[in-house]
Formats: sequence, structure tokens, C-alpha cells
Amino acid sequence: MAKTNGKMIANNKKAYHDYFILDKIETGIALHGTEVKSLRMGKCSIKESFIRIENGEVFIYGMHISPYEKGNIFNKDPLRTRKLLLHKSEISKMIGQINQKGYTLIPLKVYFSGSLVKVQIGLCKGKKLYDKRQDISKRSTERLQSKKLWIISRKIKDCIRSYTKRLDILYKRLYNIISRLGRLSVSNQAY
Repeated sequence: MAKTNGKMIANNKKAYHDYFILDKIETGIALHGTEVKSLRMGKCSIKESFIRIENGEVFIYGMHISPYEKGNIFNKDPLRTRKLLLHKSEISKMIGQINQKGYTLIPLKVYFSGSLVKVQIGLCKGKKLYDKRQDISKRSTERLQSKKLWIISRKIKDCIRSYTKRLDILYKRLYNIISRLGRLSVSNQAY
């Protein structure tokens, strides 16, 4: 499980909508200097990107890193193929998982971990249309339930407030009655 404790650069929200995320892996990425400077400015998009394994190496396609404004001739192609840095054992494990029917690798997040740029990739399985509908209906029912719970808790708090106000009034009346009785008893003893 990868930890994202650094500054977030790009997030692929569409992947969570279109795929079931089965496993997440943190990888490094091979970049040039001006690309890192552009990433520090937050100019990156991974919405249309995908990952392929070729000749035992992992590459990310379609990742758009905008050219650095002050980079002039040192800027690289924004959509060039970039190599992801993984151990051979991790790559062989991914190859075995991808060979199963319907599994693919999708980039989920790009972020800084210290001074290094990391890409969180996910082993995913595509959702069918009815799966997406189920997720949408589940979210709407959860939202409705949480709203109902909030309304009920609000009503309970209001009732408690009104009862505590009533109790305060009753306590004050009792105190007044007791203090009057005490004064009467003291005045009767004086005679």
C-alpha cells in the first residue's frame, strides 16, 4: 500500500469512477529537469494516461506535463512516453496479475515524496455500466441517510435544549418556593 504523505500534483478521479481499484503501488518516474520544475508548479494531467509493460520495463503513456515557461530549448515533448521505476520482482508480479482477464494498470496520483516525484499506480478491473449505477445509487442512499441522521440529531439537540431550559425554570421556581418556606419557618420561630 502506498502512502501519499507529500504534496499532491495530480489526481485521477475518473479512474475511481471507471475501475475497481484492487491494489495500489508507489513507483518512481524518470524525468528531465524542466519537467520537475513544471511539476513543482502543478502543471500535470493524468486523466487520459495509461500504463504498459514492454520488454520487462514499465512505461506511462499520455501523461501531460506542460512545458516549463523558462525552459526554452531544454523542454521536452509534453506527451512523451516516460519510464516508471520499479524492481524486477514487482514488474514480474504485475505481469502475472495483468495476464488475468480484464485487469489493467492505471495511474492514480502524482505527488512529491520529499524531493522525489512519485506515481501511484493501481491494478484495476473495469466497471460495467450496472456497476457504475450501483455505485451512484449507493452514494445517494448514503448521502440521504447521513442527511436524515443529521436532521434527527439536530431535533434531539433542540429537544434537549428546550427541556434543559424548562428544567432550569422549574429549579428556579422550586428554589424560590423553598426559600419562601424557609423564611416563613424562621419568622414563625421568631414569634
